[in-house]
Amino acid sequence: MVRPGSERSRLWLRRDRSREPPEQFGYIRLLQGDGAGRRHRVQARVPGHARLQGRCRSGGEYALRHRLQRARLRDRTCGHALRHGGRRRQLRGTDRSHGRRWKLSYRPPADDVYGGPAPGRGQGLHGLDPLGGGPVRDRRARVRTSHRYGVRLSLYEERLEADLIEIRARLQPVAEQVEDNLRHSVRAVLDSDPRLANETLIKDRAVNQDIRDLDHLCHLFVARHLPSGSHLRFISAVLRLSVALERVGDYSVAICRVARQIGSQLPDTVRHNMEMMAEHAGKALGTALKGFVNGDPDSARVSRGIASQTAAIYPYALEILIDAADTDRRPARDLFGALLVFRLLQRTAEQAENACEMTLFAVMGKRKKEKRYRILFVDVDHALTSRLAQVALEESYPYAGRFGSAGLTPAHEFDSRLGAFCRRRGILLPEGDAPRSFEEALDVGPHYHVVVGIGVDPSGHFDVPYRTAALQWDLAEDGVTAESEVEELYRTLMVRVRGLMSTLGVRDDE
Repeated sequence: MVRPGSERSRLWLRRDRSREPPEQFGYIRLLQGDGAGRRHRVQARVPGHARLQGRCRSGGEYALRHRLQRARLRDRTCGHALRHGGRRRQLRGTDRSHGRRWKLSYRPPADDVYGGPAPGRGQGLHGLDPLGGGPVRDRRARVRTSHRYGVRLSLYEERLEADLIEIRARLQPVAEQVEDNLRHSVRAVLDSDPRLANETLIKDRAVNQDIRDLDHLCHLFVARHLPSGSHLRFISAVLRLSVALERVGDYSVAICRVARQIGSQLPDTVRHNMEMMAEHAGKALGTALKGFVNGDPDSARVSRGIASQTAAIYPYALEILIDAADTDRRPARDLFGALLVFRLLQRTAEQAENACEMTLFAVMGKRKKEKRYRILFVDVDHALTSRLAQVALEESYPYAGRFGSAGLTPAHEFDSRLGAFCRRRGILLPEGDAPRSFEEALDVGPHYHVVVGIGVDPSGHFDVPYRTAALQWDLAEDGVTAESEVEELYRTLMVRVRGLMSTLGVRDDE
């Protein structure tokens, strides 16, 4: 028994006077009694406190461990009590014999890196018990008086929190400086201000140095703490976000150099579209970075919508530049410089989308969804070849996207060999399926990512959208002719289809 006035007794009294929450962690020992008794003497030892003793009642062996959780433990040396009540605690061990110690988990699962409750088991601070979900702490670990949500932090957890706070404190000013540089660079182009362009240009050196320091802090955090769960996701997202910030800084430098080369004011329509696109891109970037720092997935989703609006402006801005080149007699250097500015603003919006994905990954653990593609096959009459290519793609990659087929001059019905081949293979064609024209296929839904012409050049029959790629396959190079069997044509198309999907980065299991 610890004597009155000892160091541990003084520590307990000092904590009691400061009204801090009691330390709810330790070991409880059954001194007298057994599972069938009515009264039990219990003893608990808490790191940093005196040994606590008391009595508890039990209605039998089954209720003993629940009674021990609510035992009123009294320190006989200083007369203060500690009650393990409130939220239900979990006891470690199953043996109820004399002299065995009971270990109480002292708090619920730890918080995640953004300060909220951990989303699941093993998502909190380092050192969680993988079975019970609570942290495991060494009895000899130092305990300081710092708290978080009413929970006392160990020295290790305090250092981990300090390192995370430092990383977030370094990230926020870098993000703000990148936003300011982007805004000032576009303003230099709109106002033809080389002085502002030069001042913004030299600020990028400091941004690059801050990003290198941020990367160094992240590497030190990994080496120091070996993080897991939300901490590991946060650090990996910061490393990727620093790359995106450095790229946006490089975009600002390129825009400043364009501003120094433009000799006259741009046309009003070009300036209006550039100002509108810069406003959307800057707002998307700022919202995405703010959402990442604050751990707000809703801000990330809002930023994604703003970035999509920025991407929709770019094709229209390109048409404006083409009209300005036809009507205004301006130096080609100015128009090409404006085109480069539009392109860099679009790339900034795409980096904002990447920041949104990093936020969702760091906060919620959601990975970016696999890309789904819209592919259209075109031939002359849509009687056999293009429809067979669609069948081959749907059979090989049924979940990789949406696929279609059409013909420049559609036939009245499909070739009879197509129906016979599908019946032999057990492939069911949709009821009422008939050949359709190329114009009809283009009017359905959004644009296609890839338009494949089989024996024809599709780009000569429609205006290729900005986000669409037009390909041409010549099956004669593979030895396929009009007299070839359907099985041989199908095998050739299957090889072509697999090569196309491999080029797009689609795996075979999708």
